[in-house]
Amino acid sequence: MNRTTLFFKHTIALVALIAMVALPTAWAKPKETGPKDKVTLLQTALAVSEETNDFNTLIAAVLAADPSVVMLLSDNGQHTVFAPTDAAFAELGLTPDNVGDTDVIDTETLTAILAYHVVKGRLLA
Repeated sequence: MNRTTLFFKHTIALVALIAMVALPTAWAKPKETGPKDKVTLLQTALAVSEETNDFNTLIAAVLAADPSVVMLLSDNGQHTVFAPTDAAFAELGLTPDNVGDTDVIDTETLTAILAYHVVKGRLLA
């Protein structure tokens, strides 16, 4: 499977997962529109990945981890993400194809690794 097909497959799955998490919240309270709307970390990660093609494993890992990771990254709060690149995941032997395989890494460990890379607040280099 080529990288473009894999990217679109992961993007569609991620959008579906976000919809499952976001719809109940959207129905529970009216959404404000206008300048107060913020771009979520998840939306930013997808946009950066599309441009750089270097975060495919991260997107696959978010999908394979506990749903709490998607909820955290979908939050509009102030967070800073130290996003591991595909090369960083490769050092652990993880690729977009095997990151969901529990024989390679269990969901609890994967969730902990991803949560470790998210810090509350806005941190600038």
